[in-house]
Order: sequence, then structure tokens, then C-alpha cells
Amino acid sequence: MSSTMKLLVAAVALGGCGRARAQGSEASASSADPPIACQLGALGAEEREHHAALLRELEAMMAEPRETDDGYIFRLRADSVGFRKVAEWITLERRCCPFLSFELGWSAAEESPSLRLHGRPGVKAFLAAEIAGKR
Repeated sequence: MSSTMKLLVAAVALGGCGRARAQGSEASASSADPPIACQLGALGAEEREHHAALLRELEAMMAEPRETDDGYIFRLRADSVGFRKVAEWITLERRCCPFLSFELGWSAAEESPSLRLHGRPGVKAFLAAEIAGKR
């Protein structure tokens, strides 16, 4: 896995929640949208450990990301057990970062599943800032 990909995954899953920085266009968000900031304390100690273990497995499954207008798409290894682990990681990650949108899919036209991380304006800038902070 490339260092860029590792940085992105770690930034989203660990760095963002650890630093709880807000970035982007908060003013354009509706009052119903959560702020673009990670929620410290969203996971208990055991959940954080499990989240970190899932992340290590996730890193091993992912191919180089593809940038989109509002985030990133990652190709995953074609593995049903891994697919379920990614889904489990998403359930934990969304509690830390409720401003992120996650799409886990496996279309008939693709040989392997994909994970899309994206969001409203400001989310991609948040991810980019997290990546820059990790370098």
C-alpha cells in the first residue's frame, strides 16, 4: 500500500478523531448537518482498540485511492470476510466522524468491492488537511 493511501486511511480513522479539527465550509452547512469535526469520546476504550485492529486489516485490503470531486474511492480486495470487516469499521468510524458519508458496494460490473468516503462541501478539505498534518 502506498504511503499516500496509508496516510489517508490513518488520517480519517485515527488522526481526525484524535485532533478533532474543524475544516471547510461550516457556514454552508445546514443546521441539521453535524459539524466537520470528529467527536472525541464517541468510542469507549475497548471500541477504540477494536477500531484500530479493524483499521490495520482494512489497510491491508485497500488499493490506491481514486480522488473524486467530494472525496475518495478505494478499491478493496475481493474477500467476503474483509467486506464485512469494512462494514463493521464503518459503524464505528461514523460515530467518531458523523460528517463523513460512507458507501461500501460491490457492483456486478466490478471484480472487487469499493469504499467511498465523501461528504458535503468542506469534507474533502478536512481529509486533505488531515493528510497534510500526517506528513
